[in-house]
Amino acid sequence: NIWSRLGINGVDKFSNRLILQKKIFLLQESGLDMGYDFRKYIYGPYCSQLTADAFKVEIRNNSEVKGESEKKAFEKLSYLEKGHENDSAWFELLGTIVYLRNKNGKNKEEIKKIILDEKPYLYDETLFEEAYKKLVDSKIINE
Repeated sequence: NIWSRLGINGVDKFSNRLILQKKIFLLQESGLDMGYDFRKYIYGPYCSQLTADAFKVEIRNNSEVKGESEKKAFEKLSYLEKGHENDSAWFELLGTIVYLRNKNGKNKEEIKKIILDEKPYLYDETLFEEAYKKLVDSKIINE
């Protein structure tokens, strides 16, 4: 199932929960609708229902999507994660960029400024550019 494919080793550590939140958000933004409603939060997109489900160590039944959309979404997630496996800051950066672009309609420069102002610990020019390019290449965000 999707839960096991995410590679999350429990939700006892904050960083694992953060990665879980961002991976599910990115999967949904890649076209795999799992029914979660994300809101802006301190560490990027967050869904309280997902956290509740995580602590139950299950994902709601409607997330058992099979087929081509699941395959494509996981390919995108794998591409995004490459070189940053289980790096919670990387997933927070990706999630923040996608949320600000897709949900708030911000452009690249506006996103960069918001991250610099609100999350300076996340901002690194090289990483930001890599993240933005990967998100555009995978068609999760538009340029």
